Amino acid sequence: MWLNGRDLGRHLDPYTPFQLPASGLRAGAPNTLVVRVDSRKGAEPREGWWNWGGITRPVELVPLGPVSIADPGLLPRLNCTAPGTCRASVMFDGWVTNHGAQPQAPRVQVTLRPPGGGAPTTASSSVAPIAPGQTRRVQFSFAVKGHPDLWSPDHPALYQAQVATHAGPVLAQLDSLHVGLRSVTVHDGRCGSTGADRAQRRLDPGGRARHGPALTDADMQSIVTGLRAVHANVTRAQYPLNPRLLDRLDQAGIMVWSQAPVYHRDELLHTPAQRALALGTLRGTCSPRATTRA
Repeated sequence: MWLNGRDLGRHLDPYTPFQLPASGLRAGAPNTLVVRVDSRKGAEPREGWWNWGGITRPVELVPLGPVSIADPGLLPRLNCTAPGTCRASVMFDGWVTNHGAQPQAPRVQVTLRPPGGGAPTTASSSVAPIAPGQTRRVQFSFAVKGHPDLWSPDHPALYQAQVATHAGPVLAQLDSLHVGLRSVTVHDGRCGSTGADRAQRRLDPGGRARHGPALTDADMQSIVTGLRAVHANVTRAQYPLNPRLLDRLDQAGIMVWSQAPVYHRDELLHTPAQRALALGTLRGTCSPRATTRA
């Protein structure tokens, strides 16, 4: 990628999202962004099905304040002593970067609003000072107020979450997400989710032949409708799915088994560099999704 003739960088993993700094952006003047996609097939990575190429996901220009947070994630934890008797907590996880010229001590605040209304849960954490250009991980946990409204295939309740990142008194970034309070367990080799009261059916998402991975909204709705028509409540994807499709599946009560495309690759996991590359793909696959950012 080039911006106004300046090389911004490149991305070599064809399956995971990425971002690059828009260095050299000219305020109040025309800017030229050039993106070159090389779809020529090499020996690696191996393809199990199709050779897709091109830009298949949304592209956006994201403004950054004095500090920014990347990959804000909300990870639920449930403690259920009996059916219908659960306490819930949530762990926040993200990476904060200081874009300014002076050290910053950011603060991250999370607000959870129940699906059916009621008192929200608010928690915050101050981050140790970060030097200019540096990044620091922030993690903290908090209890969810009241009786948790659990997500299940029969009751896909989603809490609305806002993650506000402050640089001193300045609101530097606001992310809006949805999170379901659930836990996934394995018993006797079978996967289950807290709140699910029937056997799970698995089905691969279809409807991709016409557009490949560049799915339209109608394609996504067709996939969700087809899965619900056969009463499936979990689906498997061999490649990372579009975040918009993941959100639709979550709202429809369909869990996703997302397989990072590191398969038929035993001979490619011998060295530390090879294993680091595979783990990077896995982390990119699991990267949380922010539905709104300001």
